Amino acid sequence: MTVEPAGGEGDWGGALRAEVERRFGVPPNSSGSPSDNPEIAAALQGFATFVYLDNPLPPLFKERLFVSLSRFCDVRYRIARHVGFLIGLGTPSGDAASPVESAAEVIRLVRRPFPRGADLGSLRGRLLDGGKLAELPGPGSPDEEAVFACASHIFLGTPDLEGCLDALCRSLGEARLQSVLNFLAFVRTAHFWSQVQNGRRLEDDIEYLLAINERLAEALALDPDAWDRQLGRSLDEELVTPRGEGAGAEQRRREERRALDLTRAELVERVTELRAARRAALNVMEDAVEARDALRESEGRLQLALSAARMGIWTWDVTTDMHTRDANLNRLLGQEPVESRQPFGDFLARSIHPDDRERVEATFRDSASRGRPLNVEFRIVLSDGRVRWLRDQGDIFGDAEDSSGHMSGVCLDVTSLKEAEGALRLARDELERRVAERTSELEATNAALQEAAAARADLLRRAVSMQEDERRRISRELHDRLGQELTALILSLKALERVVPPDSPGRGRLIQAEAIVDRLGRESHDLAIELRPTALDDIGLGPALATYVARWSERTGIAADFRSPGLDGERLPPDVETAVYRVVQEALNNVVKHAAARHVSVIVERHGGELTALVEDDGRGFDLSPLDRSGHGSRSLGVLGMRERVALLGGSFLIESGGGEGKFGGTIVRIRVPLQGPPEGHHG
Repeated sequence: MTVEPAGGEGDWGGALRAEVERRFGVPPNSSGSPSDNPEIAAALQGFATFVYLDNPLPPLFKERLFVSLSRFCDVRYRIARHVGFLIGLGTPSGDAASPVESAAEVIRLVRRPFPRGADLGSLRGRLLDGGKLAELPGPGSPDEEAVFACASHIFLGTPDLEGCLDALCRSLGEARLQSVLNFLAFVRTAHFWSQVQNGRRLEDDIEYLLAINERLAEALALDPDAWDRQLGRSLDEELVTPRGEGAGAEQRRREERRALDLTRAELVERVTELRAARRAALNVMEDAVEARDALRESEGRLQLALSAARMGIWTWDVTTDMHTRDANLNRLLGQEPVESRQPFGDFLARSIHPDDRERVEATFRDSASRGRPLNVEFRIVLSDGRVRWLRDQGDIFGDAEDSSGHMSGVCLDVTSLKEAEGALRLARDELERRVAERTSELEATNAALQEAAAARADLLRRAVSMQEDERRRISRELHDRLGQELTALILSLKALERVVPPDSPGRGRLIQAEAIVDRLGRESHDLAIELRPTALDDIGLGPALATYVARWSERTGIAADFRSPGLDGERLPPDVETAVYRVVQEALNNVVKHAAARHVSVIVERHGGELTALVEDDGRGFDLSPLDRSGHGSRSLGVLGMRERVALLGGSFLIESGGGEGKFGGTIVRIRVPLQGPPEGHHG
């Protein structure tokens, strides 16, 4: 890629600086390119990415090795910035998942002595005798110290270089050793950049870190006095004579130095720069070759992946109207699997289904003119007549306004997806058809059930009406005929009593007969009222129930009270009054038969458009579960009758019991009936 400078010497372009900040979390001010040439800058950035950021070595291992080697760089900026990465001021090796370290751990790392002689031999022996490491050593471990020591001698090119190379090869293996050597090349190049750009100011976060941590600052030799002392030592200890030159070459250099009247510090600086530049150049060249080979290998793998995924790559030059396709795309199009190039119009005419050509061309040109991403699906016809679906996705590069750019993208075979979508669409249509049929059947069944329920309700309503009519007729017969006959009989007995002498033996029997007839008269009267109380027709629900409850209490000996708020002086529809009266009547009969209660409360209340009736006793409760099943017995039949009467009025029926069979907890019967229309003042 080409990166344009954003302005200023050594300043990266905006995209490159954004990439550095994204990877490291902070924009280091020394991450600029040492070259004003954007192509060289981009190449060096690619080199850094390959051997540093994307190097397969663990990120914490790379960052610690970078800091350890940076001790030998005269410019202190580089080691300070990477120490910041290590302790969390940024991300180690540009990897956000990498762990970070404490300042104490970093101090131990930078103060680790540079081993020579027997010390170095001991560390090399550890690597040679230990065999190949299963994984790279952890931070601060003896194996890490040995690896870093050998890497430092290789980095500095000391006479022990060959032995250290052998030890690292034995312990790391060829592949990991190559990754380490690539990394050393990057560190050497980074040091060279730092020397070229000497004078870079530390960032604010690093200055603050060193200001609050004097031990760390001293360890990094950032104290000016400490650095002056260390500089003299490092020049003597770390700058070694290149191998193979001999004492004569060294003498000549000393003479030349004296002849040029250069100071010792200036000579060291020049030699260091030249050696660093030479090694950096060699390393860059070697790594460039390796990167080229790796790129070719990656391209081959990409082609294999595209072929396996049934994908191809295309490019359309908007200016020349030429369409370029790779071998994989031509294979998808049923053409010879080689890279090809032809006018865009010829590609449309030769490859695209006739019905899709106009739409595809319009989509391509619209995306190019508007500078918008492309996403279009189309059909192709193969030589054997088969039709397949493809999807092109791409984007425009360059200036979209004057079409001075090109569009690139990928093409994917989506035939299987389209076939699956078609099958899914057919399945959905079939499902919707079946659902519609089933819905129609359910609606018809529901209508039939509603019609049957309505017929049943109507039949039940007529049965109840007929039952009430029959009760009324029987009640009238008992009152009119049987009552009259009993009245005539009692009058006859009274008349007979007057003619029978008081001391007659039959007078006692006559008086007993009169009592029996009188009792029959009262019972027939009560029975007539039970069958159809005339008060219900004459004075309404409230007074009729008040009379009935009082007589029921008198007859059964069970204390009872009755209240009817909201019913004073108002009449309700006849079917409502009859149903509520019968439910209360049946509930009281159940109290007598089953509850063994001492007290009963009856409340009938009208509130708004609803009538509520409640019968509550303090007797034995009962098990409600049989009421949820079809059962036999007087209680089940009585409850069923009450429930059906209330249901005919559109009301609700509820029974609550305080315990199981035989337990005293009381029972409550509650009904609610909606009232339709205004209350009636009279009955017809």
